[in-house]
Amino acid sequence: EQKRKFFLKSWLITFGILFVMYIIFYPGSFGSDAGSDAYNQYAQAKGFRAYNDWHPVLHTLFAFTLPLKLSGGWVGSIVFFQIMIFSLAFAYMLLTLAEYGNRKYSRYIHIYTLINPVTIIVLFPTKDVLFAVFAMLSFTCSVRIYFTDGEWLKNLKNSCMLIIFLTFTTIFRHNAILFTLPLVLAILLYAGRKQKFFVIAGCCAVVFVIRGVLYPYLGVEKPKYRVIETTGLPMTIIANAVYEAPEKLDKDIIDFFSKAAPKGNWKNDYSMMHAYSSIKHTNIDFEFIEESGPAKILGIAFRCLIQAPFASLRGFAALTDLVYGIFGVVQTNTIGWAQTSPQTNTHENNYGIEDEGIKPLELVLIYYNLASRVIFKQIFWHVGVFLLLTLIFMLAKLSFKSKLDIKRLCLVLPIFAYDFGTMFFLTTSDFRFFWCTYLVIPLVLLLLLREDRA
Repeated sequence: EQKRKFFLKSWLITFGILFVMYIIFYPGSFGSDAGSDAYNQYAQAKGFRAYNDWHPVLHTLFAFTLPLKLSGGWVGSIVFFQIMIFSLAFAYMLLTLAEYGNRKYSRYIHIYTLINPVTIIVLFPTKDVLFAVFAMLSFTCSVRIYFTDGEWLKNLKNSCMLIIFLTFTTIFRHNAILFTLPLVLAILLYAGRKQKFFVIAGCCAVVFVIRGVLYPYLGVEKPKYRVIETTGLPMTIIANAVYEAPEKLDKDIIDFFSKAAPKGNWKNDYSMMHAYSSIKHTNIDFEFIEESGPAKILGIAFRCLIQAPFASLRGFAALTDLVYGIFGVVQTNTIGWAQTSPQTNTHENNYGIEDEGIKPLELVLIYYNLASRVIFKQIFWHVGVFLLLTLIFMLAKLSFKSKLDIKRLCLVLPIFAYDFGTMFFLTTSDFRFFWCTYLVIPLVLLLLLREDRA
C-alpha cells in the first residue's frame, strides 16, 4: 500500500508540473523548421507520406500514430501521450530508488529532474525522449534484477516487461544497440538458464515481428543517405582541417573536399561550433558522400590528423566535447524546442499545427533555460559532469579483483558505451542524443553506492 501511494504521488507531481508546461507551450514544440523530424513523422502518421525508417517507424507508430488514432486526430495528443508515458516511467524509477536505496535519495532525484530546464525536452515529440524513457525503464528492471540476484526475472510478467522495454529501446534509435547490447549481456550474468533463453528468444521474436512482419506489411521505406549520417565525425575533422590549415594538406584531400562540398561557398557557412552540420544540408553533395563510403572518408580523416593535427583535433573536440567536457560552452540551439523566442516553438507548416501557448509564460521558461546555461551549466547541462562523477564512484567503490564487483561493473558500462559510442557518430553537438544519461545515472549511482543487496 505504501509503495502504491508513493508511486501515485510521484506520478501525479511529475505529470502535474509537466502538464502545466504543456499548456504553456501547447501543443508542444514541433520544431523551428518546417522540415523537422516531428513534422515529418506527423505527416507519416496522418497518411500524407509513406512510413520511412529514417526516423524509426516503431517510434512514429507508438508516439504519433497511436495517440492520434486514440484521440480522433487531436494534434495535442502527441505530446500529452509522451508526458503521460514519461511520468509513469519516471515514477516507477523513483519507486525503485526509494525501495532499494532510500526515499530521501529518490526525492532529491525527483526535485532535481523537475527543476532542471533540460527536462522540458519532454514537450518535444522526438525519438530521443522515448528512447531515454525506455532506456530508463530497461535499466530500472536491471537494478531490480541486481538487488534480487536474478529472482525478479523469474516472474513471467517481469520477464515479458523487460523484453518489451529492451526491444523498444533498441528500435527507437538506430544506434541504441550501443546501450542495449551491453545491458542484455550484463543482465544475463544474473539470470538463470531458463531466464537467459527466454530473454534472448523473446527479444529476437519481438524484433522479428516488428521489423520482419510489421514493417513489410506497412510498406516501410528504407532510408537513403546512411553514410552521410554516420560519418559526421570524420567529415568534421576533414572540414576543420581544410578550413584552418589547407596549406598543410595534400592535394588529394583538398580535391576530395572540393567535390564533397561543391554547393555555394562552404567557408562562409561553416562554423566549428556547429561542426559538419553547419554545411551538411546546404553545401554537401550527398550522393558523392554515399559513393565515397565510410572507409575512404575515415582514411582521409586519418591523413588529416597526421598532416594537420592541431586543426583536426580542434574539430574533433568541438564536436565531441559535449560528452566528456565539464567546462565547455553550452550551445544555444542544443535543444530544438527553444531558441530565443517562443515564435520558434512551431513553424509555418501545411498541417495546421499552430503555437497556441501562453506567450508571457513561454518567455519565462525560455529565459530560465537560457540563464541556466550560464549560471548552472555544470549542474544541469554537462553530461561529462555526470559521467565523471560516475567514474569517480566506480573507481572508489568497485574492486576489480572481485567477481561480484566485475558483474556489477558490467551493469554500469552500458551508459558509457552508449554515450561514447554515439559520440563517434555525431554530426553536430546535439544535446538531445544524450538526455538518457540524466535518467540512467541515478540508477547507476544507486548500484555503486549501495554495498549490500535487498
